[in-house]
Amino acid sequence: MSSSKNGEKRRITKTEKIAELQGKLKLLKQENERLKSEASDGMSKSGHSTGSSSKANSDMGKLKEALYALKRVTVKQEVSLAAMRDKAKQRRAEIHERNSLIKELEEENKAFRKAHASLKSSGGDDVSALRSQLADLELKLAREENDRAEQTKKLKESEAGISSLQALLAKTNGRGLRRTPSSDSHGFGSVMSDSTAGEDIAKLKKQLAKKEEKITNLQYELEQCKDEIHDLKERNQFSNAFPKTPAPGELDFFEDDDDFWGNF
Repeated sequence: MSSSKNGEKRRITKTEKIAELQGKLKLLKQENERLKSEASDGMSKSGHSTGSSSKANSDMGKLKEALYALKRVTVKQEVSLAAMRDKAKQRRAEIHERNSLIKELEEENKAFRKAHASLKSSGGDDVSALRSQLADLELKLAREENDRAEQTKKLKESEAGISSLQALLAKTNGRGLRRTPSSDSHGFGSVMSDSTAGEDIAKLKKQLAKKEEKITNLQYELEQCKDEIHDLKERNQFSNAFPKTPAPGELDFFEDDDDFWGNF
């Protein structure tokens, strides 16, 4: 358990350390029971009870030391869990910023739609500027979607790490490690509440769902804008291909005898 030995060998994991300490604890308990039995027999047979009692006290000291070591490992796990929760909090802040950017993109999209409506009402055929703006908006949206995918992946990793540490802590506490008021005074118990971690994860999932909905709405509006631009382009092409309006003297397409509507 010394630091020099740890430096020479590979670094063991927390799970291996706990398993090692639990094995030692089991052996010490067995040895303690054996010593108690021998001390009881020695008191009835000889006067060497004092030496046996000293040895039993020494073994009890070793047992307490092993328990303290196990508790230190648990505290380190709680600190790691706190760090994971801090990272999750940072991810939530980043997602909030992404939501703000998406809202700005939605406002820009509305402005582009107004510009398109203005061109449509005025009968203009210059769609290139609007298409350029739409392309820029699509590029921004693609970048935001990529960033959102990365943030979602990081959040899933954080969530998996939190769940793993919570399961490991529950397993460790279930094997006999009791929390004392002195350990709670260090603030680990309140920080590492399983229910609080679950609520944070639920809030994070809710925020991601809202962001997905916003992106879906933005994509739908972009598709509508594309369709309107396409329709405007086709109408402009049709108008250019249609014959010009005839002069006033050329408005009589039919002779009087061929008046189709006059026959009704």
